[in-house]
Amino acid sequence: MTAGRVWPDPETTALNQRLAPWRHPQVQPDVLLVLAATATAEVEGISAAGASAASRRYTALADAELLLYGPGHRPRWSLPPLPAGVSPALISWVAAQALGLRPLVAAVGLQQQPPFPHLRLEACDCGPAACLSSGRAMAPDRVERLWQRGVRLGRSLRRPLVLAECVPGGTSTAQAVLTALGLPVADLVSGSALHPPMQLKRRLVEAGLQRAALGPDPSP
Repeated sequence: MTAGRVWPDPETTALNQRLAPWRHPQVQPDVLLVLAATATAEVEGISAAGASAASRRYTALADAELLLYGPGHRPRWSLPPLPAGVSPALISWVAAQALGLRPLVAAVGLQQQPPFPHLRLEACDCGPAACLSSGRAMAPDRVERLWQRGVRLGRSLRRPLVLAECVPGGTSTAQAVLTALGLPVADLVSGSALHPPMQLKRRLVEAGLQRAALGPDPSP
């Protein structure tokens, strides 16, 4: 062992190799914004991504238009009233402009089809997911099809990818999935509201898992 020599840590070396494309000055990352909808967002009090259940049905489209075209564009879907304040999409638009990023949008299970160019990952008539409290928010075969399309998309990547989403009710859905996998996250998952409705989220998740009857070791 040579005195004063700092040997490279294998984990650090592997991490640096994975980050190398992000640090290359001539490599511009791709940005994919995934839009989706779930009836979970229509539960009263569950989300601040729109002042009412009806307005939350088109929050994702409004956010996407703002990200793609900026605040000076006259949108087809105006942002619904947001109790929490300004849409995070405005911050994302500013960041994308500063970094020279050009987002691409993918649509999954929306009630209205986007009026702008987008990737369609499934048929238009699939519609939003059901409320997670039902225990059957999405049929397993639909989940499998979307998963496989995501895998194919990932294998086709040639540059780093910034993956973004706009799904009103999405943090509640994430909480349900993580809880089903055995992770104690009931007090750790945030949301769109300044003070997320933790008790309401917990009740919806508990009802959904009870009805789903997944057993002690469910398949992801």
